[in-house]
Amino acid sequence: VNGDVQNQLFNLRVWVGSLDSEPVYQRELLKPFYPSNLLDTLQGFTTYRLEDFLGNATPTFIPAGDFFVGWQQVSAAQLGIPVGFDIQNPCGCNFSNITGEWKVFPASVQGALMIRPVFGMATNTSTGASEVANAGTSGVEVYPNPTAGTLFIRLKVGDFSDYQMELYNEVGQLVGRAALGPEISLGNLPGGVYFLRIESVKTGEVQQQKIFLTK
Repeated sequence: VNGDVQNQLFNLRVWVGSLDSEPVYQRELLKPFYPSNLLDTLQGFTTYRLEDFLGNATPTFIPAGDFFVGWQQVSAAQLGIPVGFDIQNPCGCNFSNITGEWKVFPASVQGALMIRPVFGMATNTSTGASEVANAGTSGVEVYPNPTAGTLFIRLKVGDFSDYQMELYNEVGQLVGRAALGPEISLGNLPGGVYFLRIESVKTGEVQQQKIFLTK
């Protein structure tokens, strides 16, 4: 559906009690996964474990009562990230927020968004490429952070040609994409928070890091 959207980005949110409250869980700049025949066999669902930006598990307590799980499209695209829709089980529990106000789906759209919260004590595994927490795992070291304008890259294994990098600003807009090199210049960007995503073209392994640019 919608072709290959794995390079688009979305933010994941969990709310308790009301959609107008602050989310109890937030994760920025996720990429959609395709179903895995090994991990996600129930009608083609994919799994997104609740983690922080460095890939550490983030257990989230959900009390009895209403709660909501949703996503925010980040990438600008004519066709956004698709989600399954079960027309056999209308629930009246689907909401959208396009104009800044939460609205229930119109009565003419009967069904249920195929979002399936998984509860329990077990640590689930996300579908797709692994998110690594540090340079010791991925073989890529990024420094200094904070930086005044230049990031230096040190490889412990492999060659720079084995990696691609993407840089996003705080609102998820792509501001740079290139083959990885020994230096990344941020001198033409305003100060603030950025997100650096480095991906191995051989293994699909991904390292994400929050970068603070001071000017």
